[in-house]
Amino acid sequence: MWKLIEDLGDCLRQVPGVTLAIENTVRTSRSPETSLTTLSSISLLLTHFPHPAIALCLDLAHLHLSELDLNDPVGRETLFELLKRLRGRTRVIHVGDSCSAHGGRGERHSRGHLDVSSIRAILRHPLLRGIPTQLETPPYYRGLRHTTSTFSKRVSALETLRTSLERDFVQKIVNVPDEEWALKEKIITQRYFEEKKRVEDRIYKIMEKLKLKTADSGGHRWGKWKRCRDREVAVSRKVQGMKRRKKRSRACSLERSREQEGKQNWGKGSDREGDVAGEVQVKLEKL
Repeated sequence: MWKLIEDLGDCLRQVPGVTLAIENTVRTSRSPETSLTTLSSISLLLTHFPHPAIALCLDLAHLHLSELDLNDPVGRETLFELLKRLRGRTRVIHVGDSCSAHGGRGERHSRGHLDVSSIRAILRHPLLRGIPTQLETPPYYRGLRHTTSTFSKRVSALETLRTSLERDFVQKIVNVPDEEWALKEKIITQRYFEEKKRVEDRIYKIMEKLKLKTADSGGHRWGKWKRCRDREVAVSRKVQGMKRRKKRSRACSLERSREQEGKQNWGKGSDREGDVAGEVQVKLEKL
């Protein structure tokens, strides 16, 4: 830690007037206590090195993956406690999701494990109000961005549309009032995913035409794009399957607990009936 502080001091002296924002990443070591890339380690670093040119770049996907379960209110409260120690030294927030669950090791951004309501609760917190946010979403169609063909221009335009949908969606979930969000959370989320799917389907059709038109370059681009898309679909299906299995498991455990409670109550009722019958028999014998 102290060696890192000395190196940061040397860098800032050599490049004055520059703010260095340190991003929390997925930890490289097996123990979060021995890693210098977690939010707790960066918070400790900024506490011992209160230089105004050193700040924090908060990555929600990395934080949820390797350190805190942001879907849990306890994890979010721990995040806010760490941010309070920094006293406003957070400069930017990377908003994204991860293809791996909390505690995993995959770093690829995807739709999956970080709930929209959790992202909303974090971005609406007073400690993070007004801080610039940057969306980190999977680049499906990077292979066509720097070509000059008509197909690549159309795909690039649709990519821009997809990015604007994502940006508007994040702004909407942050700015919508709590009462409206409680009533329309599913509607807002479902509408966004439907619009995004329509844009991606249009890109899919363009890439299909490109495959049929040019067998050499187009086929190569098509294969690269299709592999990326299939990978995203597989990850999404895996995540949804895990959620369904967890839901069924919770339902089964709840049903078993109810059955056990019913058996216990039935046994108590039978014992009580037996006691009452015995009391009646004793009274009859006395008569």
